[in-house]
Amino acid sequence: MSPSTPLRSSMVPPTPTRYGGSPFSRSPPFQDDVNLPSIVTPFNIEGIDDRYQRTMAQASTAWQERIIPRLIPVFIKIIHSTRGFQRLQELPIPGRRVCRCGKTRLCKVSVCRMNGMSFVSEAFALANLTAEIYDIQIDACDCVPAAQQLLEAGLFPSAPLHPSFAVELHVLELTREVFLRTSPNNTAWTAALEAFLQNLGFQLDHEGTLRRSFASALEWYSHLRNVVDEHVDVLQEKVRRDVVGDAVLNSTATPPQMGTRKRDHKRPLEKENPFATPIRRTRASEYLRRRCPACFGDMKHDRDSTADVCVCTDACFTQKREAGNMDPPKIHPHSVFISAGTCEEMEAYVDEVRGSRPLPGRPAPKKRRGARVKATVAVEEEEEDHIEYEALQVPKSVLDGCEDSFKAADESRMRSDSDRFDDTGLMALLCRHDRVLWMANMKSKGEKQFYTLALLETLFQDLPEDIVVAILYDIACQLHRSVLKWGFLAPFIKRMVFAVAVFHAFVHRLECQLRYHPRKREGLGFTSGEGCERLWHLISRLISSLRKSGFHHRLYTLNTQLRFIDENNLFALGAWMARRQAFCDNKQASAEAILAEMAKRGYSRADLAQQWDLQVKTQTKPQPSRSKHLGVQAVNEVLALRGEKKAAKDRVCEAEQTWKDATGADDSARLNARSALLEARLDLETVTENLAKREAALGVDGQARLEKAQKSKFFEYRMNVLALKTLILSLLRSRNLELSELKRSGHRQQGSNGMISILSTVRMSLIHGIEWKLRSAISTSVRNRLPRIRRLITEYNKLCLKLADLAIHRQAPKGAKIPATIDLKAIPTLDVDDSIWDDADDSVKRGIRALLDEKRAEEEGRFLRNERRSMKAWFQEEWLVVNRALESADCDALQFQFQIRRTRLVALCAVWQSSLPAGDFVTRWGPSDVELAEVDVKKHQRQRNGDIVDVNPFSAPLEIVAEEDDGLAWDLFDI
Repeated sequence: MSPSTPLRSSMVPPTPTRYGGSPFSRSPPFQDDVNLPSIVTPFNIEGIDDRYQRTMAQASTAWQERIIPRLIPVFIKIIHSTRGFQRLQELPIPGRRVCRCGKTRLCKVSVCRMNGMSFVSEAFALANLTAEIYDIQIDACDCVPAAQQLLEAGLFPSAPLHPSFAVELHVLELTREVFLRTSPNNTAWTAALEAFLQNLGFQLDHEGTLRRSFASALEWYSHLRNVVDEHVDVLQEKVRRDVVGDAVLNSTATPPQMGTRKRDHKRPLEKENPFATPIRRTRASEYLRRRCPACFGDMKHDRDSTADVCVCTDACFTQKREAGNMDPPKIHPHSVFISAGTCEEMEAYVDEVRGSRPLPGRPAPKKRRGARVKATVAVEEEEEDHIEYEALQVPKSVLDGCEDSFKAADESRMRSDSDRFDDTGLMALLCRHDRVLWMANMKSKGEKQFYTLALLETLFQDLPEDIVVAILYDIACQLHRSVLKWGFLAPFIKRMVFAVAVFHAFVHRLECQLRYHPRKREGLGFTSGEGCERLWHLISRLISSLRKSGFHHRLYTLNTQLRFIDENNLFALGAWMARRQAFCDNKQASAEAILAEMAKRGYSRADLAQQWDLQVKTQTKPQPSRSKHLGVQAVNEVLALRGEKKAAKDRVCEAEQTWKDATGADDSARLNARSALLEARLDLETVTENLAKREAALGVDGQARLEKAQKSKFFEYRMNVLALKTLILSLLRSRNLELSELKRSGHRQQGSNGMISILSTVRMSLIHGIEWKLRSAISTSVRNRLPRIRRLITEYNKLCLKLADLAIHRQAPKGAKIPATIDLKAIPTLDVDDSIWDDADDSVKRGIRALLDEKRAEEEGRFLRNERRSMKAWFQEEWLVVNRALESADCDALQFQFQIRRTRLVALCAVWQSSLPAGDFVTRWGPSDVELAEVDVKKHQRQRNGDIVDVNPFSAPLEIVAEEDDGLAWDLFDI
C-alpha cells in the first residue's frame, strides 16, 4: 500500500502529536456534520425542536438523496476490483487534492481498519490479524464528496458530507454478519472494539467514543448494500421482461365474479369495497415468485386439489416499540411490510361495514355467562341453535364458544401495558415453507381482524384469478364466519379454504375441530400452519434491541433480519422437501398397513369413510335448546305420531284385504297388491319406531293419555332434561377424545426416546419442549371446559329432582320414568376406559385415523410434486435470465455482479440436487454437470442440527454455514 500519510504500526502506541493532537482529541461523540445545510424533508418540519433530531433528519436526507445514489456505481466497482473484498487492502488511501470548483473543504478523518487478512488462490488466511486507527486528511467538495473518496479506498464514512470518522469495509462486513446472527448491540460491539484497541496500545480519550459514529457508518453501509442489490435486481428484471415477456395481461376486462353468493340476510347498507379489482395474471407476481419459488415459481390451478397454495397467519405481541421514539424515514428496498395506508384503509372499511352494532342476536359474553348461572332457578329461554351459513357447517353455539375461549377473537381486549407502546406487535403471512410473504406493523391494542384481511387482500391482488388458497389461522372459524357475515374479501370467497393451525386446534370445541382441524379437513396434506410460531422464535433475539428503537429503524432491522432468514431458508428448501417426503411416505405406509388389517376384520375403506362421515354429521348438528315450550311441542308431536300410527294401521288392513281379494287375479294385479302391502307395513314400522323414540324422550309408554297434558310441567322439565343430557354427552365426548389425545401424546413422547441416537440432544430437547407445550395446551383446554360441564350437570340434576318431586305429588303421567342424577365427583376421574364409552369400537377409531392419514399423505404427495415442479421451472428461468443479463452487461463491474448471482445459482442447484429425488434432475436444470461437480456440497451445507444456510454473496465459490433450525420437530408430530 502507498498511503498519502505514513502509517504507524498497529503494535506501537500512537504518537501524541499528529494533526494537531491525538486522533481522539475531539470531545465525544464525534461532532459529524454539525453545520449541515438546511435540507427540507418530510421529517424535517418546524415541530422538531430537538437539535439532535433535526441534525439526524438532515443527515438522513443527505444520505438518501445526495450520497447513496452516487455511491452505487462506486460500490459495484469496488466489489469487482477487489474480487468481493478479497483485495480490499490493496486500495490506496486518499489524500489531499485540488478541484477545479475551488470549493473544497479539508476533512480530518479518523480511520478504523483491520490488518492481517489475505486471500491466496481463493483461500482465506489470517496472519497476525490486528486492528489500527489513525487519521487522514482529504479535500471534499460537491464534485467528489468525501464519502466517495473514502469508499474508493475501501472505507465508509460516519456522516454523508463532512465525516470525521470512517471504518474499513472488512470491519463493517464482519459486524453486519455478526448482527444478523445475534441481537444487534452497537454499544457492546463498540465497547469491545475500544477495549481491543486499547489493548493494542491506542489511547482513547473517553469511553464510548466510537459508539455513535460507528453505528452511523454501519447503518448506512448496510443500506448501501441493500440499495445496490435492488439496483441489480432492477437490471435483471428488465432482462426478464425481454426473455419471458410480461406475465400480467394488459387487459381491462373485469374478471368473473368468483365471490358472488346468496346471503341469509342482507345488510341494511352495502358498503363499496375500496380496494381495486385485481389485474388479470397468467402467473403469480414477480414479488411472490421471489418470496417462495416452491409455492409461486410456476403456480397453476390443480383441479384435483382442494387448495393450490397454503398460507398461515398469526400475530406476535412481543415485538413492540415504546412510544415517543421517532427517527428520520428510511425504507428497506426489499421491505415485506404492507403500507400503513393499506391497513388504515382496511380498518376504515371494516368499521364502516360493521358499524357499532353487535352481532345480530348475540349478547355480550359476560351477560350470557350470567344468564347461565341464573338458569338454575328457572328454565332458561335459549335461542334455537342453528347453522348460520351453509359454508360454515358448524352450529352457531359452537362458534360462540370458540369466540369466548380465544383471546385473539376478542378485538376489544386491551393489554395492560398497551398505552406504553406506539407499535404493539406484528402480524405475518407465511407460506407453508415458513417463508414470509407479507407482514403488517400493528398499532392497535388488540388483535384486530382488519390486519389479517389486509394481508389476504394483498395476497389475492398478486395471484391469478383461478388460484385457491388455504388459510390457516388460530381462529380460522371466526375469520370464516366474519367473511361470510359481513362480505369481507367477497370477490375471493370461493377461492378460500379455512383451517385452524395445528397447535391451536385443541383449544377449539370438538365440533369445530372436525371441520377446521388441518388433519381432518380435506386438501391440506400435513400442513401444520405453525410457521409463524417458528418465525417469532427466530426473530425473538430482536425484542430487547427494538423495544426502544425508532419507528423506521425497527422496520428496517426487521426487514434485514427477514431477508437473511429467507435467504437461509431458500438453500434449506431441498432438505425440507426431502424430510417432508420421508415423513409422508412413512405415514402412508403405516396407514396402509392398518387399513389392510382392518380389511381382514371386515372393515373396508368405504365402511370407515361412512363411519367418519356419520360421526362428523352427528357431532356437528345443532344442539337442542331449552325452553318452557318444549314439553308442549313434544306432547303435540307424540299425539300427531299416534294419529299417523292409527292411519298407517288402517292402510295396512286395507292392503291386506286387497291382497286377499287379488288371489284369483292376474299376476300384475297380485304384484301391485303385494307391493302396496309391503309399503304400508314399512310405513307402519317407521312410524311406530319414531313414536317409541318420542314417548321414551317424554318418559311415558304408549298407554299414557296425553290429550290434556300439553301444558304439564312434567313434560316441560322432561324435554329440557333431554336437551341438557344431549349437550352434556357432547361435551363429555369431546373431553374423552382430548384425554385420548393426551394419552397418545404421552406414548409418542416415550417412544421418541429411541431416536436420540439419530437426532442431537439439542433437537430432542426442542421436540420434547414443543410436545410438552402441546400436552399443556390440551390439558388447559380440558381444565377450562370442566366448570361448564359441572354447571350443566348441576342444572340437569336440579331438573331431575323437580321431576322426582312431581312424580311424588302425582303430577306425572302413570308409568313415567324419572332420569337418574349424575355424580359430580365422578367427572374429574372419567377416563378413556370408563364404561360410559363401551359403545365405541377402538379398532374402528384406529381405522378412521389411518384412513385420514392416508388421505393426508396422498394430498401431501401431490403438494410436494407440484412444488418440486415449481422449483425447477423457477430455477430454469432464473438461470436463463441471469446468463442473458451476464451477456448483455455493458461493463465488467456489472458482469461481476451477475457472475456472483450465477455462482450462487450453481451452488443452490447443487445443494437442492443433493436432497431432491434423482428423477427431478433427469432433464438439466441449467448448470452443466461439470459446474455442479465442482461444487463441494458438504462445504456449502454444513449442518449443525438444522438446515439454515448462510450465503456470502461476495465470495466465489460461496461459503455456506449451517445454523440450528427447528423445522424437523414440527414434522414429527402425529396430530
